[in-house]
Amino acid sequence: MIEIYKKIEYSEPSNSFQIQFIKRNYTPISECDLVSEQVTGQVTGQVSEQVSEQVHKILSACKSGEKSKKELLAAVGLSNAYLNYQRHIVPLLGKKILEMTIPDKPKSRLQKYRLTEKGENLIESSNNKKI
Repeated sequence: MIEIYKKIEYSEPSNSFQIQFIKRNYTPISECDLVSEQVTGQVTGQVSEQVSEQVHKILSACKSGEKSKKELLAAVGLSNAYLNYQRHIVPLLGKKILEMTIPDKPKSRLQKYRLTEKGENLIESSNNKKI
């Protein structure tokens, strides 16, 4: 059992003694942090690409005219659930990329969403980058 440790230290501070076992395959915290940062960067990049793709699909759906919440979420392949609305449509409203057709009644069953000028510019620039 002692073979798995690369170093065994013994010391006698004051009236007690201390034995410290250091494992051979011990990875210091700093190295673990580096690996964690690399993985986080990779995952963040993948999520950003996926979100950008979803935003592009929502904006493309609006390009052909006003759409309901259900239609926008269906364009991304998501169910018409409140959480999906909060994650995908509300941020676009907040950034003034989409706007409501009935802003005075946000919960209206007749509510639809359309692109703002900023949204149209965003989708145009996105299409130009792909070419």
